[in-house]
Amino acid sequence: MFSLLLYKSGTYTFTQNQDPADTVKDIVDFVNAEYDYFSYDTESIKDFGQSVSIDFENDNCLQAVQKVVEATDFTFFIDRDGKVHFRGKEDFDLKNLTIGLNVEQISLTEENEDRVNALLLEYAGGTKEYDESGTEKLRQVYLKRDITDETSADIFANSFFEDKNKTNKETVVILRGYQEEIQAGDRITVKNFGFDLSDLQIKKLSYKEEEITLYLEKFNSFSNLIL
Repeated sequence: MFSLLLYKSGTYTFTQNQDPADTVKDIVDFVNAEYDYFSYDTESIKDFGQSVSIDFENDNCLQAVQKVVEATDFTFFIDRDGKVHFRGKEDFDLKNLTIGLNVEQISLTEENEDRVNALLLEYAGGTKEYDESGTEKLRQVYLKRDITDETSADIFANSFFEDKNKTNKETVVILRGYQEEIQAGDRITVKNFGFDLSDLQIKKLSYKEEEITLYLEKFNSFSNLIL
């Protein structure tokens, strides 16, 4: 959802000079004006403690959030209930796991489930089709009434393909028989491991019977929780 809206404040090129927490709230509010899905409170979004100047230029809302994250040492994620979190890493619990006791498998995966090579964009100024080369058309259609000119439409399409066609690399840890509460945002260390796996943050997790799959901080991308 965040990647489908160009972030703007009057225009698409502007600067926010305020506490980054307020910038995150502004981005979430901007997305909610279209989708009305996400929530936050004073505990889930914490003040950074000082103003930070961040320039935005034709960024979609996902890219805008990433700029805020890069300008701070805070963690951003969205939990399964749609609540937005923006907090210092130290605010999250640290879980100690052990190979052979509660860790069944650790792997590095590369995934790209959302790859598309064609886009039909309907906007206020008209309709335009974008087609990247490919033997099989994987097309998505979007209606974007907040885009009024072809230049902005082209910028949106470029951002769309960039975000959708990014290859995600992430560390996956599979737990079995783990009894404690664990959630996105928690940090983990793994003992009895051949190389250091220490203090990595959980970006998302899934459950299947007694098995819990943890998706940790990625090596080359921000988070796909909000795509």
